[in-house]
Amino acid sequence: VKVKNLKTALENKGITLREKEHVTLLKSPPISKDGMVYKKSLLDSVVLLKGKKVHICNLPMIMGSTNINLEKEEYEGLINHLPIDENEIVDLNVLMDEAKTFTGEKVAVSNLNSVMRKMGLMLTNEEFKELLEKLSVYNVGKIHKSRLLKVVKELKGPRVKIKVKSLLESMGIRIKDEELEELMIQLPTNGDRTVGLNDLMDTISHIKAKGMMSLHNLMIT
Repeated sequence: VKVKNLKTALENKGITLREKEHVTLLKSPPISKDGMVYKKSLLDSVVLLKGKKVHICNLPMIMGSTNINLEKEEYEGLINHLPIDENEIVDLNVLMDEAKTFTGEKVAVSNLNSVMRKMGLMLTNEEFKELLEKLSVYNVGKIHKSRLLKVVKELKGPRVKIKVKSLLESMGIRIKDEELEELMIQLPTNGDRTVGLNDLMDTISHIKAKGMMSLHNLMIT
């Protein structure tokens, strides 16, 4: 996209900019020597602007500006999980966060038990039943592991075996030995040496906030 056409290009996707936002945006994405901006870089910069919303009718065009290629059932899954208001509007940053769960490695839905065990996740029969209901749109084929983990985190009581490193790696979180040691000290475990998944994520967030894990170190690139 040519720099001079940024505003029009975004409006064609249903994203309107105030003048101040337009000026801010011109300073954000990397611009090539010939005055061009990659569509993905442009969209990434727009997501950083607060309060941007889009109509769901523009989702295909927005997804077309990313590296996220959704199959029909994945697109339906994305729509079903977005907090869309009565005017069929959704926050752009929420849309992009949700869409990113449809990227990366895929696992067979028919093999969920094995996949969960390898990641150290422990679900009760009721939790596993609830998980299958949430994944009903994926009753055939495969699902992205990142999507699976997001759905699992939405369950109330999943627990993780105390050896959590493989799970963190599956979630795209890289952790050093000393950081893992601090994490293990802080985790509230019970007698069967498991920890609640939500407790695990809260503890990681707490350590991040203290600066013991930088965002750069956390995310696998």
